Amino acid sequence: MNEKEDIGVEDGGDVRSAGERLTRRWNLDCEIVYGPIPSRRFGYSLGVNLLPSGQKVCDFDCLYCQCGGSSRSLARQGFAGVPFPSLAEIEEAVEKRFRDLSTQRILPDTIVFSGNGEPTLYPEFTRAVEIVKQARDHYLPQSRVGILTNGSQLQNEMVFQTVSALDLKSVKFDAGGEWLDRPLTTYDLQEMIPIWRELPQLTIQSFFCEGRFDNTASRDVEPWLGGLLQIQPARVQIYTLDRVPPVPQMRRASSLTLEALAGRVRLSLQGVVELFG
Repeated sequence: MNEKEDIGVEDGGDVRSAGERLTRRWNLDCEIVYGPIPSRRFGYSLGVNLLPSGQKVCDFDCLYCQCGGSSRSLARQGFAGVPFPSLAEIEEAVEKRFRDLSTQRILPDTIVFSGNGEPTLYPEFTRAVEIVKQARDHYLPQSRVGILTNGSQLQNEMVFQTVSALDLKSVKFDAGGEWLDRPLTTYDLQEMIPIWRELPQLTIQSFFCEGRFDNTASRDVEPWLGGLLQIQPARVQIYTLDRVPPVPQMRRASSLTLEALAGRVRLSLQGVVELFG
């Protein structure tokens, strides 16, 4: 998951019709700490990238990911040999940027683990989160700390407990997940749903597209709705394409389609439903 796909009208974009050409791209040369940037879902948001600059690292190969395609060979090797930044590098970058923001009175609403792929793949994820939270407490105590994740690593008890303790938890759950998200490692959605359900105040983020690749039909929507009923998230955020995807045939879902999907969720769940078209 990537926070930078979250930027919309606030950063100079516009609301485009379904199928209109997208021109904004994401640059993988991403520092450990980036932003703050205006975010539709997180307010004024500071990003933390635990993944290598210039390289995408993810165990999903989503058709719509603005970071581009994922490496199957890296996934098969368990991401061994990936040049992750060290904890010392993370601590130095976080300390300097947080201190500078505090001195300049630039106060982000949120600090979000995101970046070039799946943040929970970082080998020392829990320790990295501790570093960020400690710096937050010292320099930016008003900022909430959150994560954008595909949820695939939450079977790991330590990862689950670390994510559970964050202020904001956003897990990606797409209709048509198997063909749209294309997991590269062993992944059973039905095993993940009960785990996700245990996350307090969980936000589910769901992407929709139409055209050649369409996950808005009943065959994909009905299982998705059933999964939401099992998870019972506090919030569901429905969105569509906003940046250039790796597959050029991808098309945005229309605002009418998104509204209809949101209406169905509202009939079934007590949580908040938000649209980002």
